Amino acid sequence: LPRRQSGGTIMVSSGDNFLAGLNLNASFAKGVPWYDSIAFNRFGYDAMTIGNHEFDFGPDRLADFIEGTSRKVPFLSANLDVSEEPRLRRLERQGRIRPSVIVKRDGEKIGVIGLTTPLLPIISSPRNVEVDDDLADIVNDEARSLERRGVDIVVLSSHLQGIASERELVAELRGVDAVIAGGGDELLAGPDDLLVPIGGNPASGFPPPMFPYPLLEADSRGRQVPIVTTAGEFLYLGRLTMVFNERGRLREIIDEESGPIRVSGRDGDPDIAARDPFLVQAVETPLEQYRAQLAANIIGVTEVPLDARNNEIRAHETGLGDLVADGFLYTLNRDAAAEGRPLADVAFSNGGGIRTNSLLLGSATPATPANVSEAFTFDVLPFDNILVTVPNVSRAKFKELMEFGVAALPAANGRFPQIAGFSMVVDPAAAAGSRIRTLTLANGTPIVANGAVVDGPAINVGTTNFTANGGDGYPFSGLPFVPSTIPYQQGLFRFLTAADGLNGRITAARY
Repeated sequence: LPRRQSGGTIMVSSGDNFLAGLNLNASFAKGVPWYDSIAFNRFGYDAMTIGNHEFDFGPDRLADFIEGTSRKVPFLSANLDVSEEPRLRRLERQGRIRPSVIVKRDGEKIGVIGLTTPLLPIISSPRNVEVDDDLADIVNDEARSLERRGVDIVVLSSHLQGIASERELVAELRGVDAVIAGGGDELLAGPDDLLVPIGGNPASGFPPPMFPYPLLEADSRGRQVPIVTTAGEFLYLGRLTMVFNERGRLREIIDEESGPIRVSGRDGDPDIAARDPFLVQAVETPLEQYRAQLAANIIGVTEVPLDARNNEIRAHETGLGDLVADGFLYTLNRDAAAEGRPLADVAFSNGGGIRTNSLLLGSATPATPANVSEAFTFDVLPFDNILVTVPNVSRAKFKELMEFGVAALPAANGRFPQIAGFSMVVDPAAAAGSRIRTLTLANGTPIVANGAVVDGPAINVGTTNFTANGGDGYPFSGLPFVPSTIPYQQGLFRFLTAADGLNGRITAARY
């Protein structure tokens, strides 16, 4: 803030304020206020941007979360239209959801504008929430509105899924003084910043940092705009300290008071801050008890490590990916007759639906298998997805779906398919859309040979309602699907435990 004033601090979340997993399942079981809401009230935010993961369980779950947080803290997004969602519309009328907010500090008015990724409909489940992708005009109009209300300093808190998007957007903006980016999980840092160590090595940061902090980009008027972000999972608090003149022009960024502040440690890091007694009692302890109950229920063993790291599960076939997809196919077909659904010939999961971003049960070997608990199934498949069967998919359409799934290779992407009931040979060097050389059903029936579709009957495809509805961009093009009553986590649980499934053992020979 201006040197003539004592200054002030605002605290902003740039989105993904809750994530699927055991903690969130515990909140669902508890009810409003969620554990996340209780914690966020304690943190003291001035504004919270709406990210994509807020819609993973639909708009009503987002309403649950907001209703459990302080009425003083608005949820921001200038490019979302919630008018067709009754509970969110009511919250908007109450001022709980709005495009921007003015925060007053020491006589200074600071405007904060929120922005949500236009990818929302294909990477989450916003139902009837509309997303406007005219981002620059929306932000510029909102900045002008704030200026007319006496605001000199404007901060954009955006959630565009990667800091490259914010860097590109700044070139079209005017009147924005700083950007706080979210959704990409990048870590910006300076050379002397203390980072969460990897493997106990303090010289090696987690995640690997990008330099510098902040990034600077010129706006449409040629003014330098600082852009900052930091990694998620509460590993760091990002800090940006700026000095403005009396007219609200940025004069200086104080580097020694800016950068990521490490607030969480790993691998016995001695610099972990003292735990907040209130959060321990109200949040951490009940969550630990919930997890302990599920972790105590051992449902099997594995002879192999199971790789859920994003760069692996989203880029090539993995044992865990095969396990999940096999569970989909097994569970859909086991209960198909009872539920009046057609049998699935094949099944697949988008890699982005398989979570935890870690190597699970890494010490497992055939000689010393590792225990698998019920908690494991929720860690791996935490979303509110259900299993569905898409009947009568033409062979050409099925090839199109799988071509889309591998089109981003060699880059890791959440659309990458982990498959069951068929195999395919893919040439990543070929043009996207023409990469599948062969695709063969498990019974030997060719669907694609030498890159061409083989004539024959249509097939029934098992997947989740998320991907069947076009999630991650999958081009199902409105094909009707038959929903089951089975959460996708139960697909894995039932396959692992059933006598005619894996009967409690994940073998090295198979996975």
